[in-house]
Amino acid sequence: MLTVKKLALSTLITSSLLFYPALHSLAETPQHVVKQPAGGYSVQVGDVLVTSFTDGSVAQDLHTLLRRTTAQKTDALLAKNFQANPVEVSINAFLIALPGHKILVDTGSGQLFGPGNGGV
Repeated sequence: MLTVKKLALSTLITSSLLFYPALHSLAETPQHVVKQPAGGYSVQVGDVLVTSFTDGSVAQDLHTLLRRTTAQKTDALLAKNFQANPVEVSINAFLIALPGHKILVDTGSGQLFGPGNGGV
């Protein structure tokens, strides 16, 4: 048999658990969050701001791209990850903003992604 004190305590604990999800909305925004540019995504890493710019995506045939493996091994690994050949890959470039200067990083894929791609 519950006493009044135990009943009040269990009611208090249960009701406080109902408000737990609302506490996340009251949390402060982390300082590393930055305003996102159009066509890119930025993240602050210490004093460095790294922005990725997308140039689209393209289907890539891994059977012809990967070396020293077989199509069967590639397909088996893809199947374990609920993927199938060809896979969709992103074409990106990165802007690294350091204090005092900026660096643009582009992989220079040439014609790998075909005409009309890789024009960042």
